[in-house]
Amino acid sequence: MRSESNPLPALNLFAPDGEHPRLAGTYLQTCVVVAAVTRNSPVPLRHVPAGISPEDAIFLRQISWETVRDWTP
Repeated sequence: MRSESNPLPALNLFAPDGEHPRLAGTYLQTCVVVAAVTRNSPVPLRHVPAGISPEDAIFLRQISWETVRDWTP
């Protein structure tokens, strides 16, 4: 849960089996792929899947871009 002391959302990215993604995990994975393939930030994208809050979707897009942008092969 977000708070002033903890700005990160409490997102559960994996299903109970610990191997398969939940919706948030799939959305994060998709944002990473978009960023890596296009070399553009997914942050401006507006699509928010049903089941993910707009705030969490923005966070996932931002973190995916920061990860791809900062990665050096």
